[in-house]
Amino acid sequence: MYQLYNDIFEKLIKYLVIARELKEDIQEVHVYNSIELVFGKKYCRIYVDFKLKNERKKAFELQELRYKYFNNVGISDYFSFYLGYDDYQVKEDRLKNKEEEIHYEYIWNFLAWQMKKEEITVKPSHFISEYYEKIKRKEEDEKWENEKKQILNEISNYLKENQDLLFVVKDYNKIRIGKIAEFGSYNSLTLLEIKKDLSIGKVKVQTSNYNTIAIINVFQLPKLLTKDELVKLINSDVDFEGLIWKKK
Repeated sequence: MYQLYNDIFEKLIKYLVIARELKEDIQEVHVYNSIELVFGKKYCRIYVDFKLKNERKKAFELQELRYKYFNNVGISDYFSFYLGYDDYQVKEDRLKNKEEEIHYEYIWNFLAWQMKKEEITVKPSHFISEYYEKIKRKEEDEKWENEKKQILNEISNYLKENQDLLFVVKDYNKIRIGKIAEFGSYNSLTLLEIKKDLSIGKVKVQTSNYNTIAIINVFQLPKLLTKDELVKLINSDVDFEGLIWKKK
């Protein structure tokens, strides 16, 4: 524990030295944290970011000072706290990272107190815990699922209303052509495969949108064209009437 606080204090001193050397050029100091996964292990890392009045002129000088006081002597320029292995079974109380939040509060308060003497403002961001990340990720997943369902419904409705579109897919080197019967989740497609005379049949083909190689407007195709002839056109390098899009 002593070594931990000794490392924290050593880095705080280095940041104070940098702040004093760039005193006239610093607009404010931003302190924030993030939860990071490194080779299956989780860490709470706290970063100190200097916002400069003139980034163009002073960014290189700041970079040199960081290298001088941190990287050059083998010290990372962030504060890192080990949280353990990535485990979904960890109890909710542990995910709130109360101990790490205390370290975070101490770090930014110490910098704010010391830098106030140099008339430098320190602004901390809201502390990010594993629990916060978990809730945020869940909300984003739910939002994405709802948006995806809406998009899929819109696509399905459009494709059902537009009977002129044929999708060409390539599964295991075999070309299948048909009208969309259903556009499902995770890019799944259900096609009603066309017959030899290009009329819509009843055979359903399950495939993926990733296998789509061309989209065709059936009503713009040359008259009396057969399915075999259409396949030959698709396999050729030439554009033909009715071709809307083809995978390169």
